Amino acid sequence: LAWLAWYLPRHPRFRGWHFADILALRTCLAIFVGRWASFLAGENYGKEAPDLPWAVTFPPHPATQARVGVELHPTQLYHSLHGLILFGLLLWFMKRKPHAGRTAGLFLILYSVGRAFIEIYRGDDDARGMLIDGWVSTSQFLSIPIFFIGVAIYFARGARERDPGEA
Repeated sequence: LAWLAWYLPRHPRFRGWHFADILALRTCLAIFVGRWASFLAGENYGKEAPDLPWAVTFPPHPATQARVGVELHPTQLYHSLHGLILFGLLLWFMKRKPHAGRTAGLFLILYSVGRAFIEIYRGDDDARGMLIDGWVSTSQFLSIPIFFIGVAIYFARGARERDPGEA
């Protein structure tokens, strides 16, 4: 926050919606890297997946929260890959020079959909909190308003303005 307080006044083009777009793009990289930390710590683990070719097992370790010695979905890696894919999609989208704020809206839309889908494979129900008789996680529930906020931002920020010389 101290760095932002110093940096933003010196770079006015990164204020408001422009800053939200840049932050959305960088958040994708934070998700990509951060979920590897979750994987190494055995947090945010997946459901049992004994027949899954890429299932992972966690060794005994005092810090591991995952079920030790059981083949599990590597949901941490699913989240990491989701962050990397989002980064690529948003970078491509930003190169099309959309109206400021549309990239942030698109991020919220795509992140919430991906997060809700990946949550289906999570196995740490007690740690993350479940709603509606164990069918919907707290994260899935929160993805609903985030999705609609993203849609509202995306459409409220309007379409990209064309130059008069563009065909």
